[in-house]
Amino acid sequence: MVVNCVDSPTRQFRDGRGSVKRLVVAVGSLARGFAVFWWEFLVGDTPELFIAVVALVAVGTLVSVVAHAHGLGAVSLVVLVVGALALSLRRAAR
Repeated sequence: MVVNCVDSPTRQFRDGRGSVKRLVVAVGSLARGFAVFWWEFLVGDTPELFIAVVALVAVGTLVSVVAHAHGLGAVSLVVLVVGALALSLRRAAR
């Protein structure tokens, strides 16, 4: 595949032939695509699981850091994850 460097998008903007509006639209499109990818990757079809994971990690971190009970933080994280999984499976079974 041969790439024509004379008409590359960056060269057009550097030479002043392209408009700033086109550059802003291109950057906005890339940013939106990036955000949509991460939303679909992290949240996907089950936003409640994403919220549960964030909440569980926050609780485990708070127990570990604030109470200085690292063992309790690890155990509470495991117990809460199993509980969240059980709730999710129960909800899916309905």
